[in-house]
Amino acid sequence: MIATTTNCKRYGHLEFAISFDPDLVIRPDVDWLLGCIETAVATGQRFQDGETYQVGWMLTFISRNASDTLSILEPVPSVFPVRLQESVSLALIHFRLHKDVAESVGLLDLISFPSYTLECVACTHYGSSGGLILDRLPLTRPTDSGWFLGCDDEAHDHQNTSNLRRLSLWEATCKDGRSIPYLALPPRVLVHLGPPVPQITFNERQLPIARNSYLHRKYLASPNLGA
Repeated sequence: MIATTTNCKRYGHLEFAISFDPDLVIRPDVDWLLGCIETAVATGQRFQDGETYQVGWMLTFISRNASDTLSILEPVPSVFPVRLQESVSLALIHFRLHKDVAESVGLLDLISFPSYTLECVACTHYGSSGGLILDRLPLTRPTDSGWFLGCDDEAHDHQNTSNLRRLSLWEATCKDGRSIPYLALPPRVLVHLGPPVPQITFNERQLPIARNSYLHRKYLASPNLGA
């Protein structure tokens, strides 16, 4: 499905025609993105063919169409190296997911979107382990996301540099996408993804999962867990 801006031409700018899958994306999120674009244009920003545009953690690309409109390209899911497609569905899915997870544990006001192009440190068992440990440190370099992504195997020494590697967040999440919902949580967050429920701490304090939130519905609103 195609959704279009309508006010860009008032400022001498091409309109956007963006593609999305209505079975995957809710219309209010599409309208939010169109509104962001129109506001940017109204305040003087000019979008050119080949430029990038950040949507949450997703680095998207502007493309000019033969019909003199602009479209947005995003990465094909789970493909490394990055391959682009005309769509904003994945960007909006991840944007909603990041917000819902942060809201579930009371951290929405501190949400901190990294770009998927930024680096992380991952253990060599990441992508092949049962449970995961996600630890975000304060940012020290502009190319660094702050994230450590590792297995929860106590026998795998994460202090040994031979068991670690540095790679982009996109490459890491193509290996194991379970970390994606948590990647916009702020520095000083530690997440343990293991059964039955994710354990999330902030500043060394475990955070409760809010009732009826996204994480509550996903993991706790089950008769088997007594919710």
